[in-house]
Amino acid sequence: MKDLTFLTLVSLCLLQPMVQAFFFGPIAVGLGVGLLAAGGGFLLGTSLSRSRSRRSYRQSRNYRYQPSHHWDSSYNRYYAQPRQNYYYGSDKWSSHHRGKRSADQLEELHRMKRDIDENGFNMNDWYRDMTEMDQDSCGKKLICELRSKEASGVSMSVEEKLIAEKFGSGKQVDVSDITVEFDLAAQIGRNMGEARCQQLYNRCETSTADMVKMIRTEFENLKDLQKDLDNSVDADAQMKKEKDDLMKEFKEDKIDLDKNWNWA
Repeated sequence: MKDLTFLTLVSLCLLQPMVQAFFFGPIAVGLGVGLLAAGGGFLLGTSLSRSRSRRSYRQSRNYRYQPSHHWDSSYNRYYAQPRQNYYYGSDKWSSHHRGKRSADQLEELHRMKRDIDENGFNMNDWYRDMTEMDQDSCGKKLICELRSKEASGVSMSVEEKLIAEKFGSGKQVDVSDITVEFDLAAQIGRNMGEARCQQLYNRCETSTADMVKMIRTEFENLKDLQKDLDNSVDADAQMKKEKDDLMKEFKEDKIDLDKNWNWA
């Protein structure tokens, strides 16, 4: 598993899809994206949500998130100032990429996926990383306020429900569980309400509404990546089938491919 973590981090350098758009945001975005990816069985996406996490960010109090500016680093530069916290950063994946660079990226993604398929993916290690990197408490604030929203009967999006239900499902918190901090945040939100969430996790300057928008935008982009990955597998399989069919025809027609042919 250490090898998988190392390879995932190294792969970040290879998965830079035409560096023209970059997003900065709280580590809570990586937490949400990873949970949604895991819920859909796309563990490679969960792994990538961790590998895209970088150290240090700071948000301007005057900053207002706009989904239309999600990939414009000039708008999101407020998250990129040095500080002793982590932030989530990602390049935009585009389905229109062409050429060797795109092929290399897909090849690297396939290699990472094979590694996960063969060796598994340790969700406990992932939860541990998310907990350690959630130094601004935005992840805990996100979980806390979503559980509060659920308890109050307010309508929730599919993404919000999927994220909220991952933590604090019981009536008690198991302090030995790797997710204890998120489970506690969920219980606080459910039993004490949004005001208490904001009071406890006041280091996080980003609203839960904005974090959900960021997560949704990132996850949609991740689904594009997954689609391209699946399509490339289908294309490789189709090429192999066509080659096998052609070789079968040659064999049936008794064509000797090793024969020296004279085309003159």
